[in-house]
Amino acid sequence: MIRDDEVWKKWESGFGGIADEVILYKDNLLKLKGIVVDYGEYDEYNWIPKGCIYFGEQHRGGHSC
Repeated sequence: MIRDDEVWKKWESGFGGIADEVILYKDNLLKLKGIVVDYGEYDEYNWIPKGCIYFGEQHRGGHSC
């Protein structure tokens, strides 16, 4: 498999790059009282729970915010 760098950049700017986005949007994130993501436990989007956990880790301590 060959990685397409243009597609990768689009993915990073939309769905990836969470660690950088937490730093970039630190001030806005600190203004929030909470974030809720409602998802189905048995649907085909099994990346959502993992992504939520990862985002929470980045927000709480992976990169201080």
